Amino acid sequence: MAQLFMDAQNSMALAPRKQPRLACRRLAAWGLEVGLIAISAVLPFWVGRYVLVTRAAAALFPVEDVTGLAPSDRPLGPTHASSDMVAFNPLVHYAQQGWARIAQIPPHQLHRTLPRLTNILWTVALVAPVASVGI
Repeated sequence: MAQLFMDAQNSMALAPRKQPRLACRRLAAWGLEVGLIAISAVLPFWVGRYVLVTRAAAALFPVEDVTGLAPSDRPLGPTHASSDMVAFNPLVHYAQQGWARIAQIPPHQLHRTLPRLTNILWTVALVAPVASVGI
């Protein structure tokens, strides 16, 4: 709400609203930009990780073969076949190798195949921050 004050001609006038300081506005804009760049990498990574974990759990506890069942008798959840697993995209593979070297993870503990959706999402997680920055 604007405040009223008396000006030189003895009439009522509205006081100008105070604007946030330039440094405060720049800090808020910087925080939003960094947040968007971080979210563009983190969100696809964790969704891909969720897909990878759920597919791994489905491989440990497989659903019985439902190919001979009528559609009404099939289970509601998806059946996860091993044919859904693909090799790493080269970009994701190099990122995994680089991270494994930094974190000193032995090669036999690294994933060799992953679900196609995880491969796509992890590629997006690597490319999206660079694309959003515009480099």
